[in-house]
Amino acid sequence: MTTINTMALGLPTPWDLAYIQPEIIVFRRDLMPLSIKYDTDVNTAVDQLKSDGFLPSKRIIFITHGFLDDINTEWLQEMKDELLKVSDQTVALVGWGRGADVLPLRYRQSAANIETVGVWLSSYVSQINRTINGVEIYGIGHSLGAHLIGIAGRNSYAFSRITGLKI
Repeated sequence: MTTINTMALGLPTPWDLAYIQPEIIVFRRDLMPLSIKYDTDVNTAVDQLKSDGFLPSKRIIFITHGFLDDINTEWLQEMKDELLKVSDQTVALVGWGRGADVLPLRYRQSAANIETVGVWLSSYVSQINRTINGVEIYGIGHSLGAHLIGIAGRNSYAFSRITGLKI
């Protein structure tokens, strides 16, 4: 697992997962959303995704927000809805609002927190990649969320495509 020396970059120490409490909410047409909390065992989560019908698709897209946003951000919900309309795929929203939606003067803390959440996310992405043959895993991130997806990609080597955007 690759980690960044945040101190060398002049960033504060990242907050831990128990404080940030990231989550993944997984969506698929005609299924009720499934929430995966930060402390859910990776194998248990992937087994549940499979048994509940979220992973028969050929593609799963992870989307996350950036600084000062959270999982309920309007554009994130709209993007999820549009992706679910256009094809049969699974969409997973990654929320890390307690680490991102901090005071505007705390951008550097939020930037440090992407390391913690990116490494956490990589374990789920890696397990999905190992468990489901032929699945394409895409990552989309806005602003610091793009960096977070990049960290998950660098640690998992499982993404087929990563897109960073500025809305």
